Amino acid sequence: MIKDLFAYPIYIAKDIISEEENQKLIEESLRLREVVPDGSACFDCSIYTTFASDSLTLNPVFDNLHKVFAEHMEKFKEEAGCEIPVSCGNSWLNIVSIGDYQEQHIHQGYYFSSVYYMKAPKRSAPTRFKTPYESQMGELFCKKPYLSFDDVEPIERSMVIFPSYIPHYVPTGGNVEDRITIATNWD
Repeated sequence: MIKDLFAYPIYIAKDIISEEENQKLIEESLRLREVVPDGSACFDCSIYTTFASDSLTLNPVFDNLHKVFAEHMEKFKEEAGCEIPVSCGNSWLNIVSIGDYQEQHIHQGYYFSSVYYMKAPKRSAPTRFKTPYESQMGELFCKKPYLSFDDVEPIERSMVIFPSYIPHYVPTGGNVEDRITIATNWD
């Protein structure tokens, strides 16, 4: 008998804002791509990101979304039994175009991170989470899919919250239109 030990909680919420508000955020995101420098130079990836170049917490267009994020963070903490007070540390835009990818990474120095799927066209890549045990286990158990990774499919107007130390990445998808997300760290 196999029993999984030490499960990691993630929280998924759907339809967290209206379609109309989401469309306004898409328009603002596309505008930002035209005026804010790409911050992806500090990563091994091919996406456009405002990480390290512009925090969305300073943009009033995203204020309501950040308020909704905070409400869901409290729900996640309650359901997970977490009593640590957290606040939004930073927030940034990611735009994944044809053939783009985001390398595997963690969000060091934060308790939790979240991804909001603003636009997820057909054939968009998932957010792929890998076991944080992989480096300790080597090849011993990681050939079993239930231990090596799990995908969260991008669904427009949904968000996922997860512990920041869980390795994750976005593989190359088959999307023709841009996949647009907002990532947020909580400390």
